[in-house]
Amino acid sequence: MAGGREAFVPLCRLYQLISQFGNRDDSIDEALALVTDAFEHAANSLKATIISAITSRPMMMSERAVTFIVDNVELLDPKIFKKTLQV
Repeated sequence: MAGGREAFVPLCRLYQLISQFGNRDDSIDEALALVTDAFEHAANSLKATIISAITSRPMMMSERAVTFIVDNVELLDPKIFKKTLQV
């Protein structure tokens, strides 16, 4: 896993991708690829942030996104999930 200065560029890219989740169909998959490549053993807080962003856009979820959520279901915030189901 990248650390210190090495993590700065991937984190900036990840922030940029998350902000595009509603606008670009491939942004979620690109963000997930970045997390698995640049942050192989990503912290749970990073994964939880991505899961929160993904679940706020259920219509944009790809198979990869669903798999990521299922693999990390323990990080899913029940309040956000419940809100997403009500939409």
